[in-house]
Amino acid sequence: MLAVLFTGSFSLSPTLHAASKYTMPDLDQEENTCFPAAASNIIYWFGENGYPNLLPALVTGENRHRRLFTKLLVHCNVSYRLGTKFEVMTTGLKNFFKEQGYNDVKVSYRGFGGAVFTGPEWFEKNGQDNVGFILCIDYVKKTGEREYSAAESLGHCISLLTYSDNVAVILDPAHTADERGRYTFRFQPVRNVRLTDSNGTYPLPLVYELPGAPLGFRPAEAAILTGAICIEMPPLAISPIPPQAVGQKP
Repeated sequence: MLAVLFTGSFSLSPTLHAASKYTMPDLDQEENTCFPAAASNIIYWFGENGYPNLLPALVTGENRHRRLFTKLLVHCNVSYRLGTKFEVMTTGLKNFFKEQGYNDVKVSYRGFGGAVFTGPEWFEKNGQDNVGFILCIDYVKKTGEREYSAAESLGHCISLLTYSDNVAVILDPAHTADERGRYTFRFQPVRNVRLTDSNGTYPLPLVYELPGAPLGFRPAEAAILTGAICIEMPPLAISPIPPQAVGQKP
């Protein structure tokens, strides 16, 4: 039985539901390419679940994923030495979607250097099949109450798989073949903080501490979520079925 939601237009949910973002394909990053790797994992999932024009043609499997990753690498002007510049993350994604024929995709950023986080309800949109998040985190040392200093010069990007009640499951592209890339941790909001890096000290209205986030060999005491990019694909639509055609033979 075909279930159709009547909201002024006919719409059809993808075959898989948002909870199955946990099955998102896992392309591990190359040197300093966490952003295009995290983005390609989400976009590949979209491509397999209702948005096929996002995926490169004439190739399959990992080769297809790698080609998608390479396109994002170019669109976002990624450097293997310096990573991805903050200001081209959203514009690079928007240009990619337009090139693939999806002109109505909404790409928005909130956090350090952009619009302020509005609270956990924003991340709850990840429960929708057409919405995905790239999380931007910094590895820090605590220098005082609500004060942090960056432990590394570069931030890190990961993909959000599921989110509910401040508990997130994420996919980290920075892992080797024998490590699992999926982790669960809680978002703990911390308001009115100060973050110091090599360029200065910045007041931030809201960040999220991520207890349980893997630190690896980094000289850090904690990981904090300082920003996030939301990708909102246009809802999938189908043409209305003529009433006389339902249940009738041609």
